[in-house]
Amino acid sequence: MSTPVSLFLVLFLGGLIGTVPYHNFDGKVTFYNYMWAGIYSMAVGLLIMIIEYPRGKRMKGSVMERRFQQPLAKFVSALGPLTRNYYSRFIFYFIAGIPSCTLITTFLGGVGLVVGSLIYLVSAIKGEEWRSPTTDAKPKATQGASNVKYLSDAPKNPPPRRPVDAAANNQI
Repeated sequence: MSTPVSLFLVLFLGGLIGTVPYHNFDGKVTFYNYMWAGIYSMAVGLLIMIIEYPRGKRMKGSVMERRFQQPLAKFVSALGPLTRNYYSRFIFYFIAGIPSCTLITTFLGGVGLVVGSLIYLVSAIKGEEWRSPTTDAKPKATQGASNVKYLSDAPKNPPPRRPVDAAANNQI
């Protein structure tokens, strides 16, 4: 199970348990005082699932897409810098994680959001950002660059092979 799915389940199920009423000894049905935190955690968990489910393209340009990712990836791409920039994700997840920590059933999901926001902060400092996987998978060859190597090209030498960069420069 992947991280966005597991965080969604922790937030959603914790919020669901937090909204369940209990019976007093008097026979009255009573709700928790912090029932709003359970409803909030369910809504935030669903929103985070929508934002985090599509995998972004790596720096190398490859991506292993998840099932049913395309519609959600288009939605995340349409939101622009709000979802593409990791600084904005850091701020959103940090602010969204604080109210989730008020109820014991949603505490674990809230801590997961705060820790995830700190990971996004480190990624943003390194200069990373979410890139849409729906763009062209193969780079377009420029004029005079006939030796472009794609992932689909089969190796010609039997193993063990020298690295491509070292073979071109005769380094090893």
